[in-house]
Amino acid sequence: MSLQQYKKNGYLAAGIGSVIGAALLIYPGHFLGIGYVKMFMPNATLDGLFPPFIGFIFGWWFGEVLGCWLTLRLLRYRRAARTAKLLAMMTPVGIFFWMLFYGIAINWIAMVFSQSISLVNLRYITMPLTIAFVAIALALKARYLAQQNTSNF
Repeated sequence: MSLQQYKKNGYLAAGIGSVIGAALLIYPGHFLGIGYVKMFMPNATLDGLFPPFIGFIFGWWFGEVLGCWLTLRLLRYRRAARTAKLLAMMTPVGIFFWMLFYGIAINWIAMVFSQSISLVNLRYITMPLTIAFVAIALALKARYLAQQNTSNF
């Protein structure tokens, strides 16, 4: 006896799963990178920025893909694996464009509002919001592409 699968599209599940997965693994990846720098690179200068950054990126990538796949799989949506594969291919490109946009936007905001001290912590608010937006957009696009009936795929 097989379990019933949802016939709905699964866009909401893919979006929520990817955001939760990314949120759960971004910060542990970042802190593992910081721990690596403290343990193995105690006298590091600028090269000490690389491991936390790589941990942040891989935490986002693995967390988003794993969260999306796990949510779709647990809720028994069809084509969960295809969605996760597409999301795994699309996420590095999305992260690159997020870094490009985020770097430009934060520098522009800092130049425009340079006199205001209260906007210094704006990046702590905007970073999670923009990451969530990118994660949801990538998950929805991957789910849309996975739902297409293609005989070549």
